[in-house]
Amino acid sequence: MAESVRRDLVEFEQMLGGDTIRAVPQGTVEFGRPLAYEIGLECFPPGFRALSDAGDWRYVRVVLPVTIGLLPGRRELTAMTVRLRRAAPEALALDLEPPRRVGADGLPAVLGSRPFGVTPPPPPDGAALDPGVAVAVSGHGGDSLGWTLRDATGGTLPAGTYVLGAVLRLPPSATVLSGELSASTSMRRPYLGSFRLSRPRTRHPEPFVVPIAVRERDRSAIEARGPAPDETPEGAGSRRLCVAADAESYSSRDVRGQLDVQRRLVEVLEAATRYAGLDRNLWTTQPQGDGELALLPLGLDEPRAVADLLRELAVALRHLNRGLVPQARLRLRVAVHTGMVYPGRNGFAGSAVVQVCRLRDSDDLRRTLREAASADLGAALSEPIYEELRQFPSGLDLDRFIRVSLDVPEKKFRAVTWLGPVEAD
Repeated sequence: MAESVRRDLVEFEQMLGGDTIRAVPQGTVEFGRPLAYEIGLECFPPGFRALSDAGDWRYVRVVLPVTIGLLPGRRELTAMTVRLRRAAPEALALDLEPPRRVGADGLPAVLGSRPFGVTPPPPPDGAALDPGVAVAVSGHGGDSLGWTLRDATGGTLPAGTYVLGAVLRLPPSATVLSGELSASTSMRRPYLGSFRLSRPRTRHPEPFVVPIAVRERDRSAIEARGPAPDETPEGAGSRRLCVAADAESYSSRDVRGQLDVQRRLVEVLEAATRYAGLDRNLWTTQPQGDGELALLPLGLDEPRAVADLLRELAVALRHLNRGLVPQARLRLRVAVHTGMVYPGRNGFAGSAVVQVCRLRDSDDLRRTLREAASADLGAALSEPIYEELRQFPSGLDLDRFIRVSLDVPEKKFRAVTWLGPVEAD
């Protein structure tokens, strides 16, 4: 799992006059990378420490940040449930902690002074209880955990970041924590003098694997013991389609302009993937402020996916920029390549990732976009991708692409790429 992943919250609607079901985005949820770290028996009550097998297990605290984005179309959030399933083989939840909401000042407030499930522990020093939020937790004694938040007065929950926590008991050989994250919500919006209710949720569970941070005094013993046979080793690679995007003239804007570019970039990517028939929930993404690095899922018809994505990006940008002065337009550079990619603790690794980012950031691609005044999208295609696109009617004007040999001696980088503008029909 990357540092964080953003997923659509969708409601499934049946189309009139048929059996077709469509997924309608209602908002977004962002799962932050979970943090897992070992805690010692001294953190537990004396009665627990006296149990005969208490010392035969590892105890891990899990911290999970979840962010609900601003909701479109006057929608309001009334409840949210986050689930962590299949936490790990033989995992057992000993405690689920009340969520904390990160306020505008960046400080967490413990939620749940009026719980409808369990009574939360007292807040830490300096953290005030939020009396307006009711909290329920589930999963004690199991490996599937859940946190549900509601407004205690029947009102709405504010968008923002909520920090969830739990304490798990794991086998002594465990060195990583793995599982799946999902979210479901209740929303309402004004409709004909009343409210229309909906229950958007994430389409698919989001898998994750994170290392367990160990106490220094136990590190040598764990390293000597080695990983359990069923653990996923860090750095296991796979061949993936890589897409890197970046916004033009980002650094020349003020803070408000940069934030606006980030917002519009995400909106354009989400719209383009939706209309291209690609499920963005299955992408593995690494946000980069004014850009994004994405790995598309296995099993795609890669040439068709690339062609559809570039065409829909051009269409989305044309609609977004209609009527804007040139300085306000959002213009993107996008590079596409395919190759072996390896997950790491702080992002992706491998020559494919390096190459796609070098292509996107190359001076040649910047010049291509700058010289195509009528286009809002400049593309760099690695030679294998370009040759595949030549084999079928892609709908792209590939005759406008030129073959360029890139040479960046200070980076020891050389590659052949095809550069060209992509314009909406």
